[in-house]
Order: sequence, then structure tokens, then C-alpha cells
Amino acid sequence: RVGGARFSEHLYRAPMTGAVDFFVVGVPLGRVQQYCLENWPYSVGKGERRGFVHLGIRGGQKNIVWDY
Repeated sequence: RVGGARFSEHLYRAPMTGAVDFFVVGVPLGRVQQYCLENWPYSVGKGERRGFVHLGIRGGQKNIVWDY
């Protein structure tokens, strides 16, 4: 509803799927993004330049990374 992609992970409605875009106040976004890349086993959208990091789950698909 805020103008995202038509098949966005944010819109998935099945168990173990979904997504969140976030940042941590007081922590450099590059550090948050790097931590997620090293520790989150599912999808990571590298949105540092846009002010957030995207974490998602796509029904078991692991290690998906892309740039915004």
C-alpha cells in the first residue's frame, strides 16, 4: 500500500514468509547491514543508501541478497 513491488515479500501471507525494512537508531546502517549479511540466513536487501535494511523469508529459500 505504500508503493512497493507487486510480489514483495512484505505481502506474502503464508507461514514462514514475510519481510521487514528497518534501521537501528544510533547504530551506523552499514554496520547493521553487514551484521545481517553475516547472520541472517534468508533474504537481505542492501538498502543502506536508502536508509534501511530489508530482511525477508521466502518459503525456505536461503541466502538471497540484492541491492536497492
